[in-house]
Amino acid sequence: MKNLPYILLMYAGVLAFPYALELYFGFGESYLYPSVESHLPLLLPIIAIFTLRNFFTRFFLSVWVAWLLVGETFILSYYEHNPYYIAQAEGCLIYALFLAALSAGMLLYEQSNPQRIHGAIHKAMHTSVSYDLGYLEYGFVAYPFIWIAIIYSNIGFIPLLAGKDITDSMYEIQYGYIYGYGLYNCVSALVVYRKLRMSRALMAKVLWGLILLVVVLIMSFDSKRLFLLLTILAIMVYEQMTTRSFRINKGMIVAGLFALVMYSGLQSVRLGNSDVGKYSSQGLPVGVEFREYIRTVNSFGPGDIANYDLLTSTLGQMLNSSLIRLAGFDKTELISQDSATAWMKLFDDNNALGIRTGLISEVYFAYDFAGLLLMVLIGYGISALGNALLRAGRFSHLVMLATVYGLTLLTVFGQLSVWGGCLTVLAYLYALLSVFNLILGRKSPQPAVPYLVRHDLRRYSRS
Repeated sequence: MKNLPYILLMYAGVLAFPYALELYFGFGESYLYPSVESHLPLLLPIIAIFTLRNFFTRFFLSVWVAWLLVGETFILSYYEHNPYYIAQAEGCLIYALFLAALSAGMLLYEQSNPQRIHGAIHKAMHTSVSYDLGYLEYGFVAYPFIWIAIIYSNIGFIPLLAGKDITDSMYEIQYGYIYGYGLYNCVSALVVYRKLRMSRALMAKVLWGLILLVVVLIMSFDSKRLFLLLTILAIMVYEQMTTRSFRINKGMIVAGLFALVMYSGLQSVRLGNSDVGKYSSQGLPVGVEFREYIRTVNSFGPGDIANYDLLTSTLGQMLNSSLIRLAGFDKTELISQDSATAWMKLFDDNNALGIRTGLISEVYFAYDFAGLLLMVLIGYGISALGNALLRAGRFSHLVMLATVYGLTLLTVFGQLSVWGGCLTVLAYLYALLSVFNLILGRKSPQPAVPYLVRHDLRRYSRS
């Protein structure tokens, strides 16, 4: 195995990481640090990172492994300002085991579908993505402006520009019905980005660049960060598919840094003119969700959290409210059993904000170690999604798949119920575009060839 030295080097690095944390922070309490044993299961994810042939699957897994290390570091940086008991070893071991199960599912898909992988890689390397939106693109360009205008007419102000701390009220504002379709702003941003990339004249590039900036600000008007991060991920996928580089490049690094700056910057904006000392004492700008997961492992076990039902809340978000009423259920009641609500008052009875802990936390506390089997299935599905991305022949298909990919990746610190709700909203748009293509009589793109010549395989494997 030609990647064996890299696998061993990376594995040695993650095993040494607890010692590096102890050396850097210097706290005397040993329970604060993850143990070397808690990182042992990371061997399989590392092997998968170097052996999976689909770039999108490798990138997904790399981000999830990195989140573990970021979370461990965040906890220690937070403890530096807010010392209280929090033991990492058990939670980190559980997290690493679930990452190993996720990796197993990804590897299982590639091993059981070699011809599909070969054909998808060949198609991605040799076939351009056709543009099929036509005049609909102008509707997508206009949508964010219509969306924000309707919301402004409902609430009379822009939370992002309030100039005061809106943290406690941001989830209570009645934005109106159209607010639930904010996900379409991400699609609009990708349409605008394509116009920017396709423009040759300098003035056209400046114009589309400014429109893209405004669209990004519009989707962040409430200081929430999901759609912003999702847009950045979708653009990264689009760049990979159009440039066919299928490797981490300077553009991805710049996009990652931009996402980090915006992620932490929007938190500062939430505080407005209030004292930012509280925020500055939280440690690293990212990783709070992992801390909440570790706190929960320290205090609760699977099945101990009241009013928490992962399956019920996810289905409640995904299904149309009218259908739910016909079945005799209340959509709001079903959704209230999600993790954010169930965790809300676990550690503070006065807390009025939802607490996110990430998908692995949700699965573990819902199903205990039986959730490992579910993680294998999720890993298998993520590999299938990555394969579908490589085979996308139309821009509309690429946009949909890139959005689903981004939503799924962000469940590393998000909620499955939110993922389910966004998936339904996206399905409405997909149905609309399908009808549009049907009316115009557009045929489906040709399927990828079921094989890959050896030269192409070598070229792709170097990425």
